[in-house]
Amino acid sequence: MGIDVYTTAYGRPAGDALVEVVAKAKGGEPLAPVTVIVASNYVGVHARRRLAAASPHGLVAVNFLTLYRLAELLGAPALAGTRRRPVSTPVVTAALGRVVRERPGWFAAVADHPSTAEALLRLYRELADLTPSAFEAIASSTSPRTQEVTRVIRETRALLSPSWYDEADLVRAAREAVEATAPFAASLGHVVVYLPQEVSVGAGALVAAVATRAPVTVIVGCTGDARADAAVLRSLARMGAMLAAGAWTEPPPTASLVTASDADAEVRTAVRTVLQAAREGVAFEKMALLYSMASPYARLVTEHLNAAAIPWNGAAAQTLAERVAGRTLRRLLALPSRRYHRSAVFELLAAGPVRGESGAVVPAARWERVSREAGVVEGLDEWRDRLNRFATDARHRADTLATDPDTSSRAEYQRHIARDAAELLAFVERLAGELERGRSLTSWGALAAWARGVLRDVLGTDRARMHWPAAEQTAADRVDEILERLGQVDAVDPSSDLGRFTRTLDNELDDDLGRVGRFGEGVLVGSIGTVMGLELELVVLVGVSEGMLPGRVRDDPLLPDTDRERAGAELDHHRSRVDRQRRQLLAALAASNQPAVVFAPRGDLRRHTEHVPSRWLDQITEGRVDEASFAASMRTLVFPANETEHRLRVLSTYRGELLKHGLTASDLVFGRGLNLEYARRSNEFTRYDGNLSGTAGLPPVIDTVTSATRLQTWAICPHAYFMRYLLGVEAVDNPEELLRISALDKGSLVHDTLDAFFRTVGADLPALGAPWGNPHRALLDDFFATKGDLYKARGLTGRAILWARDSRTLRADLHALLDADVEHRKKAGTISVATEERFGFDDDRPPLTVTLEPGRQILFRGAIDRVDTLSAGLVVIDYKTGSSRRYSSISAANPIGGGRYLQLPIYALAARAFAGHDLPVTVRYWFVTREAGAPREYMFDDEVDRRLLDGLRVIAGGIEKGVFPSHPPEPAYRPFVECPYCDPDGLGTADRHRSWLAKRTAPTLAAYLALVGEELDDA
Repeated sequence: MGIDVYTTAYGRPAGDALVEVVAKAKGGEPLAPVTVIVASNYVGVHARRRLAAASPHGLVAVNFLTLYRLAELLGAPALAGTRRRPVSTPVVTAALGRVVRERPGWFAAVADHPSTAEALLRLYRELADLTPSAFEAIASSTSPRTQEVTRVIRETRALLSPSWYDEADLVRAAREAVEATAPFAASLGHVVVYLPQEVSVGAGALVAAVATRAPVTVIVGCTGDARADAAVLRSLARMGAMLAAGAWTEPPPTASLVTASDADAEVRTAVRTVLQAAREGVAFEKMALLYSMASPYARLVTEHLNAAAIPWNGAAAQTLAERVAGRTLRRLLALPSRRYHRSAVFELLAAGPVRGESGAVVPAARWERVSREAGVVEGLDEWRDRLNRFATDARHRADTLATDPDTSSRAEYQRHIARDAAELLAFVERLAGELERGRSLTSWGALAAWARGVLRDVLGTDRARMHWPAAEQTAADRVDEILERLGQVDAVDPSSDLGRFTRTLDNELDDDLGRVGRFGEGVLVGSIGTVMGLELELVVLVGVSEGMLPGRVRDDPLLPDTDRERAGAELDHHRSRVDRQRRQLLAALAASNQPAVVFAPRGDLRRHTEHVPSRWLDQITEGRVDEASFAASMRTLVFPANETEHRLRVLSTYRGELLKHGLTASDLVFGRGLNLEYARRSNEFTRYDGNLSGTAGLPPVIDTVTSATRLQTWAICPHAYFMRYLLGVEAVDNPEELLRISALDKGSLVHDTLDAFFRTVGADLPALGAPWGNPHRALLDDFFATKGDLYKARGLTGRAILWARDSRTLRADLHALLDADVEHRKKAGTISVATEERFGFDDDRPPLTVTLEPGRQILFRGAIDRVDTLSAGLVVIDYKTGSSRRYSSISAANPIGGGRYLQLPIYALAARAFAGHDLPVTVRYWFVTREAGAPREYMFDDEVDRRLLDGLRVIAGGIEKGVFPSHPPEPAYRPFVECPYCDPDGLGTADRHRSWLAKRTAPTLAAYLALVGEELDDA
């Protein structure tokens, strides 16, 4: 019967042509059948609506199909009669993998690499459609690589063909059915092929066969660009039709160009353009926001549209691997390869509502805290050893605390975290057992069933999923479908393992979720090819810059264009991808009834690169606007897209008059934010800077038991005291980030070692002036090794190679301390030693009472490192494992160092109180490390006592009055964060320090400034 060709432009002319052709095909008979073959479901939905609105008989007897659906209706019955099933991607991937494994040949070195499977799968789909002569022409290449590729494809098709059929087989069967006058072919009526794009050889032959049984009209959309239209004309030739020369002329579409600083600013401005068009009366469903590349634009577009509360529909930005079921399964299967690293386990727990053995959602936050405190990093042995030890220690602490009614709540907390540790360990071991069982499975069906079972155990049954969002339920159903398809792979590859199963599953999960919303409801979002054949009022495109549109052309490493040319016109070259993008761009512009708006980024702030607008825009755009910056756009913004932009526009317009005019009265969040910003920029000490004067409910200091360390914290930085002791916010130290033992743990290890050593030695001290003997040094080494092993088992010593070095250094430092101790006892005439003298923890040693003034007293608890009893008094010693530089200014004239060094003076008071009479007391900072220098000491006398009391009055008064400014260290390079509360991001303290300098002269801070003034003057 032949094929009629109707040539038109894209957009409204194409829709008019469709209405005209269908009306002519019906010839005034409403029941005359018409079948419209569309390029995509988008085009089909639009064509259906277009005909429904324009035809007097609506859609009576008009059927809409894609070419694949037509082939399925015509060819699937015959293929099903031969007991062949439609092949799935996992089946093809597995068949390719089996062929490569059995005869790796050229692929021997990369046979198991995931990229190999992806590349071969892509080529399989391309080459499957070739005619036998074209395939053999490629196979005859002199390139060993190409010969191997064609061999693998040929053997894979031979492996699959007895039981499976692919799209090419389906199309061939459909053509044969048409040639055999299949009943369904006779019912097609007049066939209209609407806007074909890149029709395969087999599909073109199918249309040509249909044309022998029914009238066929092809409506060809052209752009007027020869290279852009080449693929369409090639598709037309494959159908057996030709385009009449000079049959169509149309002026090229136009657009306006807007450039922005980067992709984020580009999309933000594009959303404002959509919103402005809506304000001018354009319905959202008549607009499209398109992107040239999915990354980063797909996610940016959806995020900004959601922020602006603009309804949209189109391609989802998240893949199945990013949804709850997909990411949970992927992270679960990755645990063995990541050696059950702590971060890997808690990434799994963060993937979704993970459930324990009881079926309840696990307490992930509590478990994370327990694992961190236990020092777990990686390895099942480490999970077992450290969690068991942590639970044992917690139970021991609970038993100790339970003996005192005042600490019963703390005992219950210890039992609680012991239970958490045991439950966490049971959970990890259960996962490890399941994964070990998976490693023992050797078939695809068994692995797929196992994966479904594990996923059900971890996330719950279908009933639990009922409470998930609809998108997550859909994604979970698709994951189940993928696992079901993987179970069918046994038919082509009877053996498998967990590794191959996981790699194939990963490829499937990288597929997108599908669509979001319904076509025609809200702004259409997608790639530039989405709107081909649609009629819209406004099209907005983003990412139209060199390198994106057109994209970079890269040759296929397995089948380069030089070998593709052997197939003639049957196989596309990689260079043709640029022509496809050109056609899609022109068709997208033509879909807009008004000039489209095209956006291009001037750079990529993430990669620090520059971009220029696409060369294709030179003859298309009629004007150009350069958005200077985000701040500039806020000043010229006509209508904001979301709440944040509204607030920023008001802020940039009115600046300092916002509060004066009451412009924030109706926006509580905005008002509080501005109050905070203005207050922090001022020279006044406000509540936003830590001034809580007059605030009720502050914990008292007077008549409460506290510690010198806690009060020192307020003197060093009141803000840190507020965060740590009033709000309970602790800095987080992840054990996996620990390279070397921390300064705090190093000090604790030295204290524990010396305490155990001196308690054991007791009165068995060398004579005055006599050196410590080798047995004593061996005993010290034994205690250090024992304590060090305990710290190592708790994960506190860092990396093993660094701990080996640090432990040798610390052992040498302890031996040096024994040598220095000989001189100390010889000089001072020590007659007894006491270590770790605890007070304030039990009735044997009550808290130390320090009276500030009548009716005001502070109770202290603590542990004195060492007390030496001399004939002339006492020596109170505090061991320090750090540098002595911080203590260089400490003396009797400056005993507390601006309130930073309260421990020794308070310990001196405690030692004298326990002695029962006013003995002279010498306080000494003894630096354990050999390079730290000589000890620092002074006599504790009445003047030191007075200075201590003055400092305590300032500290207690400041805490009770609610004075908590941030007092950060002066900006300087440091290999560590000195105050995590002033420098939480580790980027320095410059901003905080400037604020402190501006506010430190506030009257409320006068007492604090006087206390730490010596330290500030030094700075």
